[in-house]
Amino acid sequence: MVKQILLVGLLLVVAVTAFPQFQPRREQSRRQAPAPQGQENMNPGLIRSENVNPGTGNFNWGYETEDHQTQDVVGRLKKAYPDKPEIIAIDGSHSHLDAFGVKVTTTYTADENGYREMRKYDQK
Repeated sequence: MVKQILLVGLLLVVAVTAFPQFQPRREQSRRQAPAPQGQENMNPGLIRSENVNPGTGNFNWGYETEDHQTQDVVGRLKKAYPDKPEIIAIDGSHSHLDAFGVKVTTTYTADENGYREMRKYDQK
């Protein structure tokens, strides 16, 4: 009886170790690099925050954080087509420091002509 229990236990250990262990896949769309010196703060403080929305269709909002992230958006009503209601056209920008310390700024426009963006990279 003892031999049978030992044999079953040994077979169980062999069966468990024969199959690869489950490891969830990590989604990584970009190469990861260490944070630049001084950019290790995972919860940066807010330097600036504004939100102006009078409810008329025109608005603007923005923020800036201690780790140099910024975003600014301006929306305005625009008569794009003579026989249709006004649309809200949006102009905006956002910027951040990438993992290598390069400032990346994206400016964009969204209106009756679609979404268009331009990206700029500023080396230190």
